[in-house]
Amino acid sequence: MDLTIALAGNGVHTNPHIQFMVSVMISDLLISEFGEFKSVISELFDQCKNNFSGNPADYIPELASKPRENWGLSVCTVQG
Repeated sequence: MDLTIALAGNGVHTNPHIQFMVSVMISDLLISEFGEFKSVISELFDQCKNNFSGNPADYIPELASKPRENWGLSVCTVQG
């Protein structure tokens, strides 16, 4: 599959957004079993959601003023 775009006078450019979307459509991602991955992450979240040890980052005013019960989880792969 050709993922290149010809640019006038500038040669050829491979668009990373197109590459990523094609990978999504053909299930060629680093996390190929995303449903299972999501289940594991959800289970980890449930296991940790009632852990209130430690202190909020008081050097960040936006965080210091929020209840300890408010927290989230973020996951990023090398694909973004």
